[in-house]
Amino acid sequence: MKILKEKKIYKKLKNSKFSIIDFWAVWCTPCLYMNPIIEKIYKKYKNKIFIYKINIDENKILTEKYNIKSIPTLIYFKYGNEIERQIGIVSKYNLIEKCKNFIKI
Repeated sequence: MKILKEKKIYKKLKNSKFSIIDFWAVWCTPCLYMNPIIEKIYKKYKNKIFIYKINIDENKILTEKYNIKSIPTLIYFKYGNEIERQIGIVSKYNLIEKCKNFIKI
């Protein structure tokens, strides 16, 4: 799992079949709850889905570009195009099912 700055994210997203950006912050309790779930998903799908973490306090441009109003927010991409987003806590089961569906596309 990578923590990227704004300049590198666009290229990474366009070159990845499936990607997830996790918008989070260190002070966000639901985000901290999600961290181990995201880590497990990363390990399980490491060669199929790329996951990037964006700290909203350190990346204001990306936060504004993707219109992030609440965190945690997960945005799902296919070759750089947003295909879905989820706001709030997502269960491990739901996230695994979402990843399985993306891989089938």
